[in-house]
Amino acid sequence: MTPSQISHAVQIACDIAKPGIIPILGHVVIANGTIMATDIESEVTIKLPFDIPSVAIPSAKLRSILASIPDDVPVAFSHKDNKLAVKSGRSKMSINTLSSEGMPVMTLEGHEGDFTINASLLKTMLKNVQHAMLNGGARPMLQGVLLHFSDNMLYVVACDGARLAMDKSPVTFKDYQLILPRHSVARLIKMLDDSECTVSIYEGKAKFKFGDVEYTTKLLAEKYPPYERIIPVCAHSILIDRELFIEAINRASIVLDKVRSAKLAIGKVARVTCTNAGEESFDEFDCGATDALEIGINPDFVREALNAAGGDEVTIGYSTSKTPLVVSCGDFVAVIMGLRD
Repeated sequence: MTPSQISHAVQIACDIAKPGIIPILGHVVIANGTIMATDIESEVTIKLPFDIPSVAIPSAKLRSILASIPDDVPVAFSHKDNKLAVKSGRSKMSINTLSSEGMPVMTLEGHEGDFTINASLLKTMLKNVQHAMLNGGARPMLQGVLLHFSDNMLYVVACDGARLAMDKSPVTFKDYQLILPRHSVARLIKMLDDSECTVSIYEGKAKFKFGDVEYTTKLLAEKYPPYERIIPVCAHSILIDRELFIEAINRASIVLDKVRSAKLAIGKVARVTCTNAGEESFDEFDCGATDALEIGINPDFVREALNAAGGDEVTIGYSTSKTPLVVSCGDFVAVIMGLRD
């Protein structure tokens, strides 16, 4: 066995295992051919190509040991007298361990049902909307991502009050809503692979099983606001070259500091203008719109929506300077509130 065969599993587990008030939370447990870690709010278990008696190992030291060994050099593990021995080539390291009996384990009750989705698709959907999650503040329900099932369609939604991002895909499941916390969204984006993912919903928790990984997380015990009301019906729309729009925003916003605001004018040409302390920068490109608009925007919000939308062209929907801007491409939709003067 070489480090490359187990490094991915160890990396995932060690990312969750963080030392805190409970010392054992800074450890990973290897038992029954798996590696397991938890931070109380979530838990991961991953299959390993070897087994040793059940033991809790300091996560930081295990990660450092594997990182120090070349990928093509065989490595072997053994455990005796509360010591983990790691032997590779002419190197041998021995580290202290703890009993695995003190490691907290998440319990699952109140099974609500299961659904299956391609892990890569779920990863893309979460990645497309994560930028719109609320970062802190007094509305905990917005500090995560909503998974909303309705009429066998999955809507993945994030909203921070100033913008919304939504992606959708057909998924067979009963009408249901759950909110994934921010930390689990980030971890799933990092972990999900190209296999089929089975998601099991329980009371207050969800378990994601894909490949050799089982990831369980607590859910946010909040009710998500009716996000559908935020998505406007636009009076006008136009197809715009996505890369040209991103480049225009990047160049125009060079003069900005902490205050992130710009003017977007849409007509025969689209122009992005930024001013800051007497400095001004603008960039424009042809778009051929027949219905003119001038609206204040947060350039970062629009750029992030364009990056998530993908594709060569995006549809920009708009009505007036007092209504939101809508960016859409395929099943992805982003709503960005305009800035007031």
